[in-house]
Amino acid sequence: MTVPDPRPELSVDLRIAPEADAVRVVRSHLRSLLEAYGFSEAARESVLLGLDEVLVNACEHAGSRARGETVELVVALYVDRLEIEVRDRGDFAARAAAANAALPGEDAESGRGLFLIQQTMDKVEWRSREGGGTCVRLVKRR
Repeated sequence: MTVPDPRPELSVDLRIAPEADAVRVVRSHLRSLLEAYGFSEAARESVLLGLDEVLVNACEHAGSRARGETVELVVALYVDRLEIEVRDRGDFAARAAAANAALPGEDAESGRGLFLIQQTMDKVEWRSREGGGTCVRLVKRR
């Protein structure tokens, strides 16, 4: 049995402004990267939807936009999977408690993002950041 190389084929570190334009640029480049690395269209769209929800949380709900702080991303492509980490300085405790959120009722005006993140990825981990904040790790298998 061959063990996959533990090093990524490609790793990219980004810091983006918590703005819609920056999120669109990340989506566009990631879509192209996933296509070039052989992810199916369904897998690409799933990754982009999940990432979009995490970035919206980081930009808006974590207060990055209000404080003018950047959002950090690490994108790593391995032989068998994609891993994305999104880091912000938002409140970890409140978001960690909500990380296993179920789909809200039909009349709810919000609350679907965490559910979508869980549904679009193979693995989602939420943890606190040293110095305060949140790190979300997303994994999508090839």
